[in-house]
Amino acid sequence: MGLNGSDADGRQETRVLAQKLSVDELYRRADLSAIPFLTTADIEAIDGLAGQPRAAEALRFGTQIRASGFNLCIIGSEDARMEHAIKAVLVR
Repeated sequence: MGLNGSDADGRQETRVLAQKLSVDELYRRADLSAIPFLTTADIEAIDGLAGQPRAAEALRFGTQIRASGFNLCIIGSEDARMEHAIKAVLVR
């Protein structure tokens, strides 16, 4: 369902209205057959920021600033082991 109208410049525009989705439309079953472990306890821990390229780049950038009084603010859930991850990145 859409709404037709004109924008401020007189151009024709169509806006789509949001609609509720059913549980079946929201659910997508994952194929886990390609994952070579049963639980995360079966895999080796890594040091650093896995899958966080923007965070890693921000940390790299922030640690290259040599101005006095500059700080980094690292935020993450307690179980994310942020202190351990950041220390691992800084050691490199």
